[in-house]
Amino acid sequence: MKKLTPLFLLLANCYVLFAQNESDTLTKKNLFVMNFQIGMESQKYDNLNKVFSDNGIATLSENSLSLGGGYYQLFGKSNIVNMYDFSVYQQTASNQNNTTKLKGTGLDIMLGYVIINENKIQLFTYGGIGYTWLNTKILTEISNNTTVNGFLTGSANQYEMAADYFLANFGGQATYSPTIDKKTGEKLMIGIKSGYAIPITETKWTTDNTNLKDGPKIDAGKFYLRLVIGITI
Repeated sequence: MKKLTPLFLLLANCYVLFAQNESDTLTKKNLFVMNFQIGMESQKYDNLNKVFSDNGIATLSENSLSLGGGYYQLFGKSNIVNMYDFSVYQQTASNQNNTTKLKGTGLDIMLGYVIINENKIQLFTYGGIGYTWLNTKILTEISNNTTVNGFLTGSANQYEMAADYFLANFGGQATYSPTIDKKTGEKLMIGIKSGYAIPITETKWTTDNTNLKDGPKIDAGKFYLRLVIGITI
């Protein structure tokens, strides 16, 4: 995570320098952008991994692949932007006895301030609230060609539990428009966004809608870095 933060700052700085050299004049037009996002989520799971390790279960890594999308609306005159993001991230870890699968689903609502809004360049910061659903599955290895009856009458080979919590989310986004339709004004948007999210509520664990007590708290802090590809509509 520490290595990726300077990378984002360097790339964002390149955007700002490029914007200063652009011949396009500052516009006050509103923008509505639908986008696709792909990137990485970096989240520590020390508390959860300790529980897994104590029970001989494969532990998780910090990094997960993230896919998602959303839209944002930029108001040119007020330099305000509102954003709605949806993301899914997942990973799989295995040891000799079992496999652990993690899947997270996040929904974020944010409000930001536009620093640069030109025909080809946009740069803004944002903050807001996020909600995360976390699902974990632990699968015990079974031998090949196990019969259905043998599978059903044997000891449990799969465990599943879920957690949910709210987060405070802060970050920034820089985008560049390589193509602009002169007739319609539609733009292709390519950019990067990076941020940091902090859990602000208790982690509640359940299994099949049944509450589980004394569950591990999700470690504070999640860093993300995403490529954003969108189009104005």
